[in-house]
Amino acid sequence: MTDLTLEQTPAGWNPGAQQYAQKFAPFTGAFAADAVELLGIGATDEVLDVAAGSGAFAIRAAERGADVLAVDFASGMLDALRTAVPSGVAGSVRTAVMDGQKLDLERRRFSASASIFGAIFFPDVGAGLRELARVTRADGRMAVTSWSDDSARLSRLVGEAIRRAVPGISLPAGRAKAALGTPVGCAGTLIEHGWRDVEVHVVTHDLIVGEEPAAFFHSMSEWSAPVRPLTDRLDATQMDRAAAAFAEVVAGSAPEGDRVPFSGLLSIGVPA
Repeated sequence: MTDLTLEQTPAGWNPGAQQYAQKFAPFTGAFAADAVELLGIGATDEVLDVAAGSGAFAIRAAERGADVLAVDFASGMLDALRTAVPSGVAGSVRTAVMDGQKLDLERRRFSASASIFGAIFFPDVGAGLRELARVTRADGRMAVTSWSDDSARLSRLVGEAIRRAVPGISLPAGRAKAALGTPVGCAGTLIEHGWRDVEVHVVTHDLIVGEEPAAFFHSMSEWSAPVRPLTDRLDATQMDRAAAAFAEVVAGSAPEGDRVPFSGLLSIGVPA
């Protein structure tokens, strides 16, 4: 497939994988914990984590006693995952480099499978959803998370900050409305691609950028594949101005001034 965006390639995620694990995975981990709870992951489960990134879901499932296979197309992310696995559950988490749109796995193998903010980046999201259903047991459970169309996103916050700092700058077009961007869209899309008994939960958690939002802004150019095409257009002076504007954006998002609420859609279902 041609004309892939940076976030749809391993090159978008490999270089900053360790920083991603430190800066962003604690935030996505809150959504992963919700998924683990709703799926009822326990010690008898064999679990698949697709587009696992640095392991927010995989590690939490293993801590509940499950045996987990975590797959991702970015080997650097799996390196970060293995580094992050606590020693007490290290034997319960295996990794493999794999394309979530075409899993090299037998059908009906896993009792639970999930993709936490991973499948949403696939060039063919439908293929990823069908693969989750294919490899999950008939009596198994599945979960996928996506961002609400109306929610904050890093690329939106960064774009707003850059436009404040550099008026008139030309930035790449924002992501179009997504099939998984609304509860109705999630339910319809998942059913279309091999899921049934779908429940969509709206879940909100705060991205805490810390006491130095400007420093967080600068770091994103190293670990966020959706953000890098925006910040790559800036020179050093513009980056500093945009970082200051980002701090203003964050300060206006919550009374604490160091966080931004993000709303995710956590969809649960079973294979059709």
